[in-house]
Amino acid sequence: MALHEDERVNWFVGAYTHQQAMDRLTSVERQWAERGNGLCAVELRPTGEFIGRVG
Repeated sequence: MALHEDERVNWFVGAYTHQQAMDRLTSVERQWAERGNGLCAVELRPTGEFIGRVG
């Protein structure tokens, strides 16, 4: 959710409503369940700060 609430991210991917972000998260979770891979959060190891996603 934090990813899609970040204005810097929205500049590139477009703004998501809260419901659109929840729908996207549900889709990502389904990908993991069905395929065993999908998007992952990326955090800075020393601080645990969320900095993006990959996958």
